[in-house]
Amino acid sequence: MSLGFLPVLCSCVENNNVANLSLPVIDTLLKGFLEPNTWFPVLQNHFPMQCVIGRIRHDSWRDSAVVILNLCLCLARVRGGAEML
Repeated sequence: MSLGFLPVLCSCVENNNVANLSLPVIDTLLKGFLEPNTWFPVLQNHFPMQCVIGRIRHDSWRDSAVVILNLCLCLARVRGGAEML
């Protein structure tokens, strides 16, 4: 699987219209299809962590909170992921 889609998906997280789709896709890619040593550097460069963490506190993003928290758990399992969080 190509990593070319990951930066695009990361940029879509900031768009309210497609964030609900891009976050679960990113989470699925990280958990099931890609090795951490390939995707972690891409996320370090492209993933808008502050934007995503801010969405957890926003009332209209309660449905996405579970996906966001699962994504954070996935990041925390990787060396360097805790610093990113």
